[in-house]
Amino acid sequence: MTMHIWKIVVLFLIFIGCAVMGCSQETLKTSPENLLGRWQMVKAIQSGNEVDKPNPYLRRYEVEIEFLPDGKLTGTSSANPMVGQYETQSSNFISIHCGYESKVGENAWGDLFADTIENVDTYKIKNNMLFLSHMDNQLIFQKIK
Repeated sequence: MTMHIWKIVVLFLIFIGCAVMGCSQETLKTSPENLLGRWQMVKAIQSGNEVDKPNPYLRRYEVEIEFLPDGKLTGTSSANPMVGQYETQSSNFISIHCGYESKVGENAWGDLFADTIENVDTYKIKNNMLFLSHMDNQLIFQKIK
């Protein structure tokens, strides 16, 4: 009888473990409300080639973008503040329009962001990472707020 109870306990623990592990994996979250908040660019893919974030001394600001609930956004490129607006349609379509005070002083990282952000047309969110994509170009952000 003791062996039978032991088997039940082990099976129960395995079931609980599987349930917990299944719940801890984040799923794809493409609903617009999941965009809200501040995101920092950590990587980019340009024409299929991965571009890593440069050393801190090469930029004035972090490249960040904050999606606000009213369809507006704010953020910074590598050297300048920016404002704009965004619109989502369907499950993962997005259009972004940004305005910069200036593009003076931008490094390659900031230029990559500025040149790509208005062309993105899809997004996905997975594991607190935001992927903004257009064809074989992608801007990858980590949620910071």
